[in-house]
This record gives sequence, structure tokens and C-alpha cells, in this order.
Amino acid sequence: MPASLVVWILSALLIVGVLTQRWWEPRLAARGIPMRQWPWRWWLVGYPGTALRIWTTWRH
Repeated sequence: MPASLVVWILSALLIVGVLTQRWWEPRLAARGIPMRQWPWRWWLVGYPGTALRIWTTWRH
């Protein structure tokens, strides 16, 4: 699978997730899964940035 297709699919999934947040967030909260307490910023920004930094600076 080409990298551009993977990026496109992940971007589309993220956009769909953000646009449907008003629908799925209350349903998860009703089941006892509090989405507001999850470290979203780390998973969406921190982890990919750290992985990219390690991947680009790691000596073989």
C-alpha cells in the first residue's frame, strides 16, 4: 500500500471521528468510558513526534 494512500485513509478517519464526536462521545460516557480523561494530545501529537524523532536520529 503506498504511503500516500495510508496518510489519506488516516486523515479521513480522523476527520470522520472529529465530525461525529457529538454522536459517539455521550454514548461512550453512558457506558462508563470517560473520553475526556484520556491523553488525546499525547496520542495524536506527542507519540508520533517522539517516534519520528527517534526514527530519524537513531544510528544504525
